[in-house]
Amino acid sequence: MLASGFVGTAVGYTAYAWYDNKLYLEGGAYSTLSPWTLARIGNDYGIGSTNSPAPYLRVAYEWQWGTSAAAHVGALFMHANVNPPTGIPFQTTGVNGSNNYTDYAVDAGYQFLGNGTHIATVQAIFTHEAQNLGASAAGTGFGSNYGLNQIRANVAYWYQNTYGVTLGWQETWGAQNPVLYQPGEVFGSANSKPNSNAFIVEADLVPFGKDNSLWAPFMNLKLGVQYTAYTEFNGRTSNYDGFGRNASGNNTLLLFAWFIF
Repeated sequence: MLASGFVGTAVGYTAYAWYDNKLYLEGGAYSTLSPWTLARIGNDYGIGSTNSPAPYLRVAYEWQWGTSAAAHVGALFMHANVNPPTGIPFQTTGVNGSNNYTDYAVDAGYQFLGNGTHIATVQAIFTHEAQNLGASAAGTGFGSNYGLNQIRANVAYWYQNTYGVTLGWQETWGAQNPVLYQPGEVFGSANSKPNSNAFIVEADLVPFGKDNSLWAPFMNLKLGVQYTAYTEFNGRTSNYDGFGRNASGNNTLLLFAWFIF
């Protein structure tokens, strides 16, 4: 849920406090958008629609060494009661109750800035999700309680805040879950397992990233290319969906341009 369950489907309000440039506290709640709004922005419901505001909490502590380096450790919490999708676009149902997701995460990171010539960042996050899928499991004969784990980590290097390369890794694993993971082409799982593993490489160019660049710091343009390679997807390396598709069939090449204003 924290990583992708509500991506592009929810809006939230939070308040934060930042004490002594060290302790960070944040709290708030999120709710999914209406079917009318989702239809117009081109996103369908992910894990479903919230039937009450989903609370979100964040705490982190940071150490700073002048302006040359910083490190942090933190934790996150989020809980959501969700009406699952019906299979019809932009439609969810609470006729069988709701699915309950509770996520706990811990994260840490380190960034070296130096004098701005060489910049390096290392960061990682581990998330455990407790799932009570009572609504989706109703009438299936399957249990409703499951767990899911995920770790994501990356290391990045930038030269003069202009040329960057990032290497990433992400792994998701959990017990067999026939409620959410069933055989089906492309998105299904032949063994009903969520286990997936991927490696990511990204190269970036920020043409106006230097302090003396034209229009700096107002022209915040980032150009990049990213490649994601899967060694496991939904429980297997080969024929993971039961229809002959291999994990490598989901390898993805992404070209992008970001502009921040």
